[in-house]
Amino acid sequence: MSLDLSQADCIGEALRNASAIYKNKTILIESDRDTENRRWTFNQLRTDAECFAAKLQAAGFKSGDRLAIIMSNQSKWIITGLGAFWAGAILIPLD
Repeated sequence: MSLDLSQADCIGEALRNASAIYKNKTILIESDRDTENRRWTFNQLRTDAECFAAKLQAAGFKSGDRLAIIMSNQSKWIITGLGAFWAGAILIPLD
């Protein structure tokens, strides 16, 4: 089975669809120089991002609200950003 991008209106929806198709495939690997710290499957990434989205919504976050992220390149950035998209955020990455 393959991902049909014509069925998605945005990148967040495409990633959600991909997580249903490629559940057990690796999507993210976090490492420190030569040391691998952790791997996420599509399903694990979806679970973590949905958990973050739920926490935002429980704190009163509404679709269309802005969410600024300031952090270094790491897996948490991807999880936070994806969860924010799924909560309806307008993502503002700060450097």
